[in-house]
Amino acid sequence: MGDKLGPVSETRHRLGVAAVDAESLRSTVEKIKNGLQQRRFDMPLGRIKLTRLVVECIELMLEVLDTTWSIMEEFRLKHEKEMNTVYDEHLGVMVDSIILKTKILHISVLLTTYDKTMVPALESLRNALEKQHQDVQAELSFANKQIEEYHSMGPEFRTLCSAYFDLLTMIQETEDDIRRINNA
Repeated sequence: MGDKLGPVSETRHRLGVAAVDAESLRSTVEKIKNGLQQRRFDMPLGRIKLTRLVVECIELMLEVLDTTWSIMEEFRLKHEKEMNTVYDEHLGVMVDSIILKTKILHISVLLTTYDKTMVPALESLRNALEKQHQDVQAELSFANKQIEEYHSMGPEFRTLCSAYFDLLTMIQETEDDIRRINNA
C-alpha cells in the first residue's frame, strides 16, 4: 500500500473513514445529546439546590443582623439607663429643692400676713362663720322635716307643689311686666 491506492481501495478507504467518522460522529452526538438531557434533568435540581443555598445564606445574614441589633440595643439601653439614672437623680434633687423653696416661701407669706393682730380677727371671723353654718344647718333640718311631711301626703303634695310653682312663675312674670311698664 503505497502512496497510491487503487480507485476501489481508495473509495473503500474513504467509505471506511467516512463510516468510522460518521459512526464516531453519531456516538459523539449521542453522548452530547445524553449529556444535555442529563443536564436538563440536573438543572432544576441545581436550581433547587441554589435556591436552598441562597435561602440559607439570607437566613444566616438575618440571624447575624438580629444578633448585631440585639447587642447594639443592649449596649444602648445600658448606656441610656445609666445616663437616665443620673439625669433622674439630678431632676429629683432639683424638684426637692423647688419644693423646699416653695414651703419656705409659703411660711414666709404666712408669717408676714398673719401678725399678732390678724390672728384674733381671723378667729372671730371663724367663730361668726361657724355660727352662721349652725343656723343654716338648723334651717336645713327644719326644711327637710317639712319636706318629709309633705311627701308623706302622697300625690296631693305633687299637685300642690306644681300649682305653687305655677303661681310663683305667674307672679314673677307679672312683676317683670310691672317693671317694664314703670321703666317705659
